Amino acid sequence: MKYYTGEIVKVSFPSAESEGHEIFGERPCLILVPFNSLKTSIVIPLSKGSLKKYSYLTIEVESKDNNGNVYKSFAQCHQIRSISHRRIQSNIGTLSEKSLPLLKFTLIDILDLDI
Repeated sequence: MKYYTGEIVKVSFPSAESEGHEIFGERPCLILVPFNSLKTSIVIPLSKGSLKKYSYLTIEVESKDNNGNVYKSFAQCHQIRSISHRRIQSNIGTLSEKSLPLLKFTLIDILDLDI
């Protein structure tokens, strides 16, 4: 299956592979960069928790009909990771186009990229 930037998918993160505060279990993730020929993607997990204390690390994702979210969630930009497409369980929806630039600016800041 081919994936695209901005898609929201359900991903399985086995608890046996998690350490400390790393995420685990099945959860929605935003595809940031798909490498379809390699069958991998860079994803950002979504969470129901607001993490207000760490608001500079998260982006709010509103629930909309087209993105498949049934509740307001937050993109946890500090939990960015590369995954195999085998971990993707299903497609949930798509991020709104207005949210993607804010997400990219947040990642530029977190990763301390000079652009």
